[in-house]
Formats: sequence, C-alpha cells, structure tokens
Amino acid sequence: MELEQILDFTLRLIKDAGKIPAEHFGNKLHIDFKGRHDLVTEYDKKTENFIVSKINETYPDHQIEGEEGTAKDGRGYKWIIDPIDGTTNFSHGNPVFAVSIGLQKDEELVLGAIYAPILNELFYASKNNGAFLNGKPIKVSEVKIVDEALMATGFNPRYSEENIPHFRHFLDASQGVRRLGAASLDMCNIAAGRLDGYWEYGLKAWDIAAGAIIIKEAGGDISGLKGEKLDLYSERMICSNGKIHEEMVEYFKKIL
Repeated sequence: MELEQILDFTLRLIKDAGKIPAEHFGNKLHIDFKGRHDLVTEYDKKTENFIVSKINETYPDHQIEGEEGTAKDGRGYKWIIDPIDGTTNFSHGNPVFAVSIGLQKDEELVLGAIYAPILNELFYASKNNGAFLNGKPIKVSEVKIVDEALMATGFNPRYSEENIPHFRHFLDASQGVRRLGAASLDMCNIAAGRLDGYWEYGLKAWDIAAGAIIIKEAGGDISGLKGEKLDLYSERMICSNGKIHEEMVEYFKKIL
C-alpha cells in the first residue's frame, strides 16, 4: 500500500515537473557547460528544484540524489532524479528528452517513472506490478538473436573511442544501431519492444535508475557489460529484451 501511494505521488509529480521544460521547448535558451559536451540549462535546475521541493514536502525523511547537485541524506527510501535526460536534444528543439525519477528502498530499486512531455509518453513501473506506458501494460520484444535485433547505444565523449569498435560490431551483427541521445528513453524503448538491445559507457545513476526497474518489470534484463549484477555507479551497462542478453554478454566478455 505504501509503494502504491508513492507511485501515485510520483506520477503526479513527474507530469507537473515535465511542464517546466515543455513550456520552454523550442525557445532560445541560455546554456551553460559542466563540460565540453555536458550542457545544462536553467530549466534542468528549475525542474530538479521543483521535484526536490515536492519530495521534501511529502517525504521529508527520504534521501535524494539529483544530477544538478542535490544530495540529501535520509533513511529508508532514496530518490534518484534526472530533471532533463537529453538536455542537448532539449536545447536544440529535439523532442527526445525526458524527466526521470527512480526510487530505491534499502538500495533496491522499487519504482521508476520516465516522462517525455513533448512526446506525451509516461513510462512507469513498481516492484512486482509490471511496466506501463500511458496506463497500458508494456513488455519487451520476442526477438531471440542479435541478427534480427534493432540496437541502440550512446557516445559519451570520454568513452567514444572505446565504444566505436562495439558500435561497428553491432552495426554489422544486427539490423541497425540507433543513437537517440536520451538513455532513459532508450531503456523505455527496450521495455516497450521498440528496441531489443542497448549498451552504453559513461552513464550515471540518474540516467538508468528509473529505466532499470521499468525494463525488469517489462520482462527484460539489465546488467554490467560482462553480465555482472547492475551497479548504478559503474558507468557502464547493457540491457535487452532478455532473449538476446546472453549473446550480448558473450560478445563483451570476449572483446574486453
């Protein structure tokens, strides 16, 4: 019952939070840089501040970790927030971006919600309750081999050279590789059966926390590159529909 109430709160919260970047989508934005390729806008910060304020009002004892610097100690639950995943897309008027909110209890992911306001897609899941898109159940694809799969990746500049051989491999081995620019939505597309496999280097906990439980609840799999248990702080992972996961893992074991 407690998790159900938290999910209801989260879905209301994330839709309200998504209005902040949506209202300014397509406008000329002031852009700052946390790094050469790491953009941030005032709406990243405003969105995170809004989410944090609402969590603090409702669950003042909970921990919070946000991309834009929020770090609050607490007990029991921990919220992991990416206020705008796909900031570069957002800043260029590309609609592929999302607000992402994950929740851990005692270091176990128990809830995730990802909202793409311009695409009007709200993905969410809670432990043992399945995964949903706009209120309708979703599940991963039935593709059984990489040869028949549509794949995705991302290119963090720090790891681009390291990732290029993997890109070439899967480009040749699969039916195609996409690079959409928002890790959370790549993961949602796995959960919804639109993609079959995805890997990336350089990811942070807020990039993958919400998507990880959505994938698991949709019937997919997520792990480290060599099949080890997912570590939100390892900066590298693979996820899939589960059916091609072992084939992906075997490739990375061999190449690495």
